[in-house]
Amino acid sequence: MAVAAKKTGSASTVWTEQERLQTLRGYGSNRDGVDADLEEIARFATESFKAPVSAIILFEYDRQVFKAAFGVSARPTAVKSDHVSALLAGDIVIPDVSNDSRFDFTPILSKEPGLRSYAGVVLRAPDGMPIGTLCVFDHQARDFTEAQLELLGFLANQTMRLLERQRANEGLENELAEVRQSRLLMRKFEQLITQAPGFIAIVDTQGYVSYLNGFARNVVGLKPDESIPPGVEFFMAPDERGTFHDDLMPLIRSGERRWQHCRLRLA
Repeated sequence: MAVAAKKTGSASTVWTEQERLQTLRGYGSNRDGVDADLEEIARFATESFKAPVSAIILFEYDRQVFKAAFGVSARPTAVKSDHVSALLAGDIVIPDVSNDSRFDFTPILSKEPGLRSYAGVVLRAPDGMPIGTLCVFDHQARDFTEAQLELLGFLANQTMRLLERQRANEGLENELAEVRQSRLLMRKFEQLITQAPGFIAIVDTQGYVSYLNGFARNVVGLKPDESIPPGVEFFMAPDERGTFHDDLMPLIRSGERRWQHCRLRLA
């Protein structure tokens, strides 16, 4: 289990790989394929750095998922966890990666024309958890200017803003789906209890009645469009109201369940 430092403001805490992966799942790492908006950021990085390759990568435990790629295949590839830890340890600038073990796992280094230089900024969630990198490669060994590195940091921040917006939108869509499902279940429930051959009422903890099914309305003499009297005691037989008020209402308010037979006031 990997353990590392997580920067949050001026303080550092400890995070585990399990915590990092839990945070990562909220950013769509389990969905392969590039994102059009993130592709624009990668393209801009390539043009600004005059570098042939740029990528936005989210790192799972043993897999790197390309959310944007310019000049390189966006197909997810395997990666060792120790390499992930090295790349997520902090922002990295390497003029010549050919002798750097952190890039042994990268097949694009061995393919002609090969990639020799690297600059990468860690993508961090709002709590400081590292989830991936925005990086550029070049075929030639080269240095990167301070202005270029500042620009790469700015683009990394823009990347996280987009990822955060997408995560929020996805959360909203999930909430809306839950609401739609709840409404569907409620409609089915209403259909069921409306047609049920028994007295069914919905009463809150204060004794106010908000619903009576058709059978219940017939019993107490209420028409389908007639307003429901607010107090549940209205429906009790006169000699049952004292018992209901003194014995049952305290139980209803406390949320306690209890079976109790009460005679109703008939129409």
